[in-house]
Amino acid sequence: MEKNDISRAPVPPSSEATESSEPLYELLDFLKANWKDLLVGVGLGLALVIAIGVWRARVQRKHDQAFIQYAAASTAAQFEEILEQFPRTKAAELSMLLAARAKYDQGRFEEADRLYADFLQKHPAHFLEPIAHLGRAHCREATGLLDEALADYRRLSAGFTNATAFLITARLGEARCLRQMGIHTDAIAVYDDLLAAHPESGWVPLINDLKETTEREARRLAAQSAPPIVAPVPLNAD
Repeated sequence: MEKNDISRAPVPPSSEATESSEPLYELLDFLKANWKDLLVGVGLGLALVIAIGVWRARVQRKHDQAFIQYAAASTAAQFEEILEQFPRTKAAELSMLLAARAKYDQGRFEEADRLYADFLQKHPAHFLEPIAHLGRAHCREATGLLDEALADYRRLSAGFTNATAFLITARLGEARCLRQMGIHTDAIAVYDDLLAAHPESGWVPLINDLKETTEREARRLAAQSAPPIVAPVPLNAD
């Protein structure tokens, strides 16, 4: 794939409250199991402060452990292990995308597509949502569903007007599909559009290389399909 890398930097927490209800149940379980000890010699308010402090520390440890394991992970199985052990952490969100990418690299395109779809279902407003959409388009392309992939790339590029990297990635996918479908003229037009719209972009060398490769491929195919030139038969002089 072209320029579809996913950053492995930790994701900052959202400004909105998105904490799972699971830690709340942990807090309630802690209060239920230790309410007598907490109330001995202290008031209920102080007991709650202590309990909440313990709960927050436990939640933070879980997130820290998830990111430690995430930093060491490199295979689909390792990323999926994080999903199982720490399902409601930021590390799990990233691990889902990286597990999908790892499966794609292994040629397990249907499994990768399911993970991307699962990510979109669980995190519909996530700032990495575009990567999951692009990943699904890549999976369709890889399985030969070129018409569907082409439609996906075009739809995504229309929505990425304010995200240059995602826009260029989607348009490169569009050009790739057109090349594989044998529509080289349209693919070259996509590269020309990108060069005209982003002349100072760091993507320019790659786009130029792809355009030149496509042009050579188009010339080669045209030469192969051209009818052979038959030399004229000399007329016998009477």
